[in-house]
Amino acid sequence: MLLVEDGKVALDDSITNYYSATPPVWKDITIKHLLTHSSGIGDRWATDANVIETLRYLRANGDVVSLVSADPLLFTPGSGFQYSNAGYFLLAGVIERASGENYRSFLRNDILTPLEMRNTGFDLRPPLNGYVRSPVGILENARVFDEPGGPAGAGSIYSTLDDMLLWSRAWDEGRILSSSSREAALADYGYNYGFGWRFSPKFGRKLVWHTGAFGPGGFASIFDRFPEEQLAFIVMTNATGPTGSTATLVIEGKETTFPANAARKVVEEVERLYFGRAP
Repeated sequence: MLLVEDGKVALDDSITNYYSATPPVWKDITIKHLLTHSSGIGDRWATDANVIETLRYLRANGDVVSLVSADPLLFTPGSGFQYSNAGYFLLAGVIERASGENYRSFLRNDILTPLEMRNTGFDLRPPLNGYVRSPVGILENARVFDEPGGPAGAGSIYSTLDDMLLWSRAWDEGRILSSSSREAALADYGYNYGFGWRFSPKFGRKLVWHTGAFGPGGFASIFDRFPEEQLAFIVMTNATGPTGSTATLVIEGKETTFPANAARKVVEEVERLYFGRAP
């Protein structure tokens, strides 16, 4: 959307404007289709079983198009919804081609540095170990994708709670995008999805949210935003899998301890306690 505001990208641009040697059936796929997961391009990252292999392929070849172009479209562009990490990898390439910068530099120069997000960056191996728990609760080192570089756009960003709070406040204050761009990003283009955000009502309020996870690496995150209240709930974890862990929370001086064996359960309990009732 920053590039749209600069006139370097249009939402209705065909993806073929930015990539050569694309299959003919991609000619009707637009930037908006990729943003809203309505392109029809499938998702090879749907299971943990193939995610490491796919990342290694992209690291070695650096070509998302060659990886997915042979696959038939799941539906006519714009006529359905299928979450597609491949689509967001392609969007990162659009950013690089339209801006003349690599993705890492664009992220740093246009977002992170202006917002003083000093502890956020892009790397396939973040500066933190990930862990998984076995079915019996034993903490084990997670699988590591330890090769430098690699694909961008559908993950590989690390951050902290403080930095994500800076981002959330900057969004609410209009320091990232114009109001019209934010409205476009948060419009529902069908299937309760906008530009990288999901929508659902909760506690009688509008909820804008998304999750992120790299299961084999032990990382998961949740970002719930209640825009009318300018309220954000953010949870990050570097340990995934069954566990008997608990968390202790203090709201207005009242302390409570509850099961915290998954990031989503933490968010649900925190929100329930904050709003004082069940969803």
